[in-house]
This record gives sequence, C-alpha cells and structure tokens, in this order.
Amino acid sequence: MRTAHRKAARHKRRWQADPAAMGRVFARIQPYTDAEQAHVSIPARMGMSNILHGKGTTDDLDAIAYTVNATLVLSETTHPECVNVCLDAASAVIAAKNRWRKFGSIGFDGLGLQAVQHALDLHEEFLKHINPATHAAALREVLRRINDGKFLEEKAA
Repeated sequence: MRTAHRKAARHKRRWQADPAAMGRVFARIQPYTDAEQAHVSIPARMGMSNILHGKGTTDDLDAIAYTVNATLVLSETTHPECVNVCLDAASAVIAAKNRWRKFGSIGFDGLGLQAVQHALDLHEEFLKHINPATHAAALREVLRRINDGKFLEEKAA
C-alpha cells in the first residue's frame, strides 16, 4: 500500500501544469514595453552612431541592414510609402557596403543617410504597436528571404 501511494503521488507531480505558462503567452501577446523597445532598437542605433562617427564596422552595417529588412517585412502590410522608405534605405545600405569594398571605409551619402534614419524611425514606430510574436515572425521571414535570395542583390563594385 505504501509503494502504491508513493507512485500515485509521483504521477500527480509529473503531470501538473506549468504555472508560468500563462505569463509566457501574455508576454508574447502584449506590446513591447519601453525598455524592450529600447533593447531591440539599440544595435541598429549604435551601429548608425558608430558609422556617423567614422568608427563603423561591417557588423554595424549588418545590424542596420537586418533592421531595415525587418522593417520592410513589417511595412508590407501597411502603406506603400513605408515600403518605399525601406527600399530606399536598403539601397543605401547596399551602396555603403559597396563603398566599403571599394574604399575600405563605411559611410552613407546624403540621401542614403536620410533614408536609413527614416527607416530606423519607422522601425521604432512599429515596435510601439506590434507584439514580440509579430516581430519574431517578421525576423523569421527576413531569414527565410535571405536564404531564398529574395532581398536586393548587391552589385559587384
């Protein structure tokens, strides 16, 4: 009797529900908090700051490109002008990467700098209104498109 009682108690413990499951679901559904928005947008903003101060690396440029591509995916469901802003920024990032290959330094031209700054601002506006699940879906779509080769192609300098 004592062994059967112990087995039954262990069986109950093993199949109990996770008390934190609801919290994890709500964390994916609720919009980003201000701290989470800052945490998500810091890599691209720091990369932009480094490039503007002449200390930019290819990692900074890649962080900006990834953010611009995620913004492009998010903006496809909103307004065509948002898509145009993102496409201009993506072209500016590609031009900056080509400039780095040709001259060895990273920088944007005037219109490219404005386009990238507008795209980063647009990304921060999206972060105010979307939830982490939507953002994660957009990032997965970015990776899928990169693997399929469906983003803008870099032209050989």
